[in-house]
Amino acid sequence: MNTSCGPRRYRLKRTDRLSVSLPLSPGQTVYAGDDGYGCANDDSRRTGIEHIAISLEVSGQPFYTIPREDVEILTDEVLPSPDILKPPAGSPGESASLDPETKRASTGRRDFSVFQFFLGGEYECVARLVDEDNAVRAVASCISSVGAKVGTTRRVIITDDLDVENFEWRYGEGIVFPPH
Repeated sequence: MNTSCGPRRYRLKRTDRLSVSLPLSPGQTVYAGDDGYGCANDDSRRTGIEHIAISLEVSGQPFYTIPREDVEILTDEVLPSPDILKPPAGSPGESASLDPETKRASTGRRDFSVFQFFLGGEYECVARLVDEDNAVRAVASCISSVGAKVGTTRRVIITDDLDVENFEWRYGEGIVFPPH
């Protein structure tokens, strides 16, 4: 099962501070770059301005660095439309009910999604419609991350397939729901 919510996308605000000369223009959409080398971090330390990696390709390669303030996160695409859960026309599941309550009653299984929220108000889907074990693993990864330790990750939640919040962690407070 694919638990990804898709690649993060950005809209360029300006392009005059890119790490290389590329034929890009403000307003153009780019993807998160796969910066396994730490180049964005190096540029951030070198210039004193936070940098991120971007790419013209969904794969994230090749990537280039740019100041974070020069891009806008396209949050409208971080959470996919519920329509992706509908089976393709003509498929065997087309007439089957995908109603979460019906599914839960017939299979006994509940699906969960994990979201993390950042300092600037942005958020991302970490895991989508996974079982409880994978949801808990995703939360553990989020709340033990560097971002959670320094405060750029502000909140992590688990929602179930009925969009009911089942868990919440907040920076500086720890687990706030369910109460313990």
